[in-house]
Amino acid sequence: MSATARFLDRFGLAHPIVQAPMAGVSTPELAAAVSNAGGLGSIGLGASPPASARGMIEATRALTDRPFNVNVFCHPPALRDAGREAAWLAHLAPLFAELGAPPPERMSRRSGMALISAMGMERRSPAGASSRMVAV
Repeated sequence: MSATARFLDRFGLAHPIVQAPMAGVSTPELAAAVSNAGGLGSIGLGASPPASARGMIEATRALTDRPFNVNVFCHPPALRDAGREAAWLAHLAPLFAELGAPPPERMSRRSGMALISAMGMERRSPAGASSRMVAV
């Protein structure tokens, strides 16, 4: 049995579709519609306080009896590290050049750059960069 077939079977899905759980924009109505159509609907709760998260879960349950995904943030926030930031800026310099823009000398709020932490992209990280910080 393929991994896809096992996934579909495990969750009782008709289609190998997982709705992106976008915090702040995914709704119980959308998640329930995806689940009711045979995919795996998702609600993103990472930006929600507990009472709001509970309300979204209850609203989704009221709209579907199918499985749905609840996505939360469970990683520590990214910490400033001048060496890692310099490694990222050096790594991204060719992308800035493609756009005809000079990279900032350092990362700061004034430069308009933000640290973004995510998992699963370790092989693309520049030397000295955290495996958790994968985008700038």
